[in-house]
Amino acid sequence: MLSKNIYPILFLVTNIIFTTCAATTSSISCADSKDWQCLLENATQKANDIIEPAHRELLLASIAATYAQLSEHKKALALIEKTDDEVRLGNQFVQASVLGDAALVQGLSNNNYEAKQLSDKASILARSVPSMYERATLLIGIAINQIEIGHLEGAGLNINEIGRYAHGARENQGRAVLSASLAWLHAKMKNIEAAKVEIKSLTKELEIIPTGVPSAAALAYLAAAESLVGESDTAQQHLSRAHKIANAIKHPQDQVSALTIVLDARLEMNTYDRNSGTKLDRDAYALIEKSDKLGNADMSIFALIVGARALAALDAN
Repeated sequence: MLSKNIYPILFLVTNIIFTTCAATTSSISCADSKDWQCLLENATQKANDIIEPAHRELLLASIAATYAQLSEHKKALALIEKTDDEVRLGNQFVQASVLGDAALVQGLSNNNYEAKQLSDKASILARSVPSMYERATLLIGIAINQIEIGHLEGAGLNINEIGRYAHGARENQGRAVLSASLAWLHAKMKNIEAAKVEIKSLTKELEIIPTGVPSAAALAYLAAAESLVGESDTAQQHLSRAHKIANAIKHPQDQVSALTIVLDARLEMNTYDRNSGTKLDRDAYALIEKSDKLGNADMSIFALIVGARALAALDAN
């Protein structure tokens, strides 16, 4: 199963950090080639066109992490080595995110000591970010990468911190997204009973929060958690509900956000097969087309990253 890099997890809060997102040109056509590498090359081009340096670093690190997950280690290392520490000074959010993805790149390239050092430094920086929701989303992404590279001690510490934030959150929609992510992390760590406790609590809460991007995201990540603890039927029901909510969102930017998150969770569940591959392929390209029409670089790059993961998953099956 392909793991997630930090940027998709942070997507819900990106506009908090970058209040104006760069415009983007239309994507290079990759539809004929069905090539995930074409999609990531496209994403890299878009990221390099962003003027704001810290913003550009965040996106390039995310693309590097995706290359590493897809076993293109030379490309991943080349991209991550282009990031500049000085550019990120003063922006703890970006520093933590980039270092967390750099840790994944190094760990998947068998540079285990450096990966652990980077990961621990990212965790420390994340805890110093002022906003609780930003701290939590950073730690979720870092913990996911720590699980992927086998730094389970660090992941466990971050999961405990995330649990404190999730249970203490006052705002219903934010709490739902954090709790769903917490359940999924427990499931990935094989803390099955802890995951089931979060799942049970969240299932009740989702009945009372309004529909929108947060509810679609919470349902999608809840489905990913349920699939890992053996509740596959319920997981499919929640994923279908998330997809329905996403499709019903009227605001184009919010709809693309929700649909991208749902596709990302679907890939985590790994429930598709070659027979359903055509639909997965079509959904990925439809999402990329929708994101391009928005003229928003962040959304376009996120869609390209998830689309690349989808095509790579089909190649692997």
